[in-house]
Amino acid sequence: AIVLHINEVICIKLVRYVIGLPPMFNTLDLISLCGYKYCGVCIVLLLKEFSVTGWLAWAVTAYFAGAMAFFMFKSIREIASGGDGRVPKRAVFVAYGAAAFQVPMMFFYCRV
Repeated sequence: AIVLHINEVICIKLVRYVIGLPPMFNTLDLISLCGYKYCGVCIVLLLKEFSVTGWLAWAVTAYFAGAMAFFMFKSIREIASGGDGRVPKRAVFVAYGAAAFQVPMMFFYCRV
């Protein structure tokens, strides 16, 4: 899991570099933002331990995956705005990409 976590951070930093954005967020910020998905993973795995399976497990996983994607999008967009409220269009691309990547990763970690 730690290798996938580090690869996720490296991919976000690489996309930011390729599209030419200035370094607006540091590596520790990205590590902490990407790490929040493990809270949802722990809750889903705890529910599965209590024999919650089927459509309810899928629904809980989908809820936490969507919440994580929304949180990632809003956080990266807020960091990219720099406090003035204006977000570069290329930074929105990075935010959407990072948010979209959270959903399959969440399902992969939970393996519902």
